[in-house]
Amino acid sequence: MQKRERREKLCLLMFTRDNYDEAIGKAIGYSKYLDLIIVVDNSSYPPPPLHNSLKHKIQVFRVFSPGYADPLFYYGVQKALKLGCGYVTLFSVDEELPERLLKDLREVVKDCDAYLLKILITTEDHSYMVHEYFHPRIFKPEKAFFSGIIHFSDAQVDGRVCALDSEKYFLVHMGSVEDLKVERLSRKLKKYVIIESFERPAIPKYLLLYSSIGRSRIGKRILAKIAPLLPILPPSPRIFNLYEILWDIFIKIHRKVTKTSEVSICPSNVHPLLCPKVFKKLYNRIRYKYMLGLSAREIVTRVKIADEIHKNGGVIRYLCLDQEDVVHRITEIAERIKGFGGVDFFVLLLKLRFISGDCSYIKKLNEITMNKGEHRDKSVEA
Repeated sequence: MQKRERREKLCLLMFTRDNYDEAIGKAIGYSKYLDLIIVVDNSSYPPPPLHNSLKHKIQVFRVFSPGYADPLFYYGVQKALKLGCGYVTLFSVDEELPERLLKDLREVVKDCDAYLLKILITTEDHSYMVHEYFHPRIFKPEKAFFSGIIHFSDAQVDGRVCALDSEKYFLVHMGSVEDLKVERLSRKLKKYVIIESFERPAIPKYLLLYSSIGRSRIGKRILAKIAPLLPILPPSPRIFNLYEILWDIFIKIHRKVTKTSEVSICPSNVHPLLCPKVFKKLYNRIRYKYMLGLSAREIVTRVKIADEIHKNGGVIRYLCLDQEDVVHRITEIAERIKGFGGVDFFVLLLKLRFISGDCSYIKKLNEITMNKGEHRDKSVEA
């Protein structure tokens, strides 16, 4: 009987950074439909304590910030498993769960190990794009695995996966035109470019070297000759699958043969910055400029780190974040650093792990942060 109750327990797993109040507000609103809300908080500063009346329905765990939530997914899912969750719904603070889905959730999740949800993206009450593919957002925690790699961090489910009726049930991703202003968007994109340049170069490694040090005609020819000998990173199946590559080639050939130009980049009723093609072009431009600005040695180092990450099965295993004690230890160390982690801290973890070769990188991290703490204390005294 106990086992049956555990399997039927419905939980919501939410990750938040510097929007804790909004997360708790949503958690309170959803709590009447779910058995438990789990909030993994990695805000810059400690959140205020949760009121005692909410603690039986909302569990908050504070951990360091790796710059983005994906490396913490496994940690959150393991917490859900220990708390007896039969099904977990993975959720971001900038998303909304429609009431119909919440009301029917207990009825629709029964036999499968995971369920796919369609994502509807809206901005200021105007829908501008619907994903054609689904995401496994509802799953049994013991059946889900994560790599922690940015842009490819869906749950990998070991079991039966079903799709919910997309006409009835979907998840709404909320956006804002204010959040998509060029300067703000550029800063956000650069943050992801920095992370991506370490863990998953989007193109074969020799192209990264090519754009950095192969600027002369001779250099390009040499790299083109030795490129086949260099190992390459497996591209993300979602973004760079064979179908998309072939389709892109077909479209280009078709336009050339028929002498037709590309259609208007964005529909007239859509804000230009919201158009996926514009976003993609801006992202690629920032990535190209950023990678070009790095030294050849730094690029080679990052490609080597990316190789190791993939050999280990992703960032989570590479940084040993599948071990709860490691996450807690890093969290303790991160508390000594202003901002409680972030992209710079994440980069430091990757480089120390690369140098150390195993989980012993935490010892070096501890030494560095201790020295920083002592230096800061002496500055305050002075």
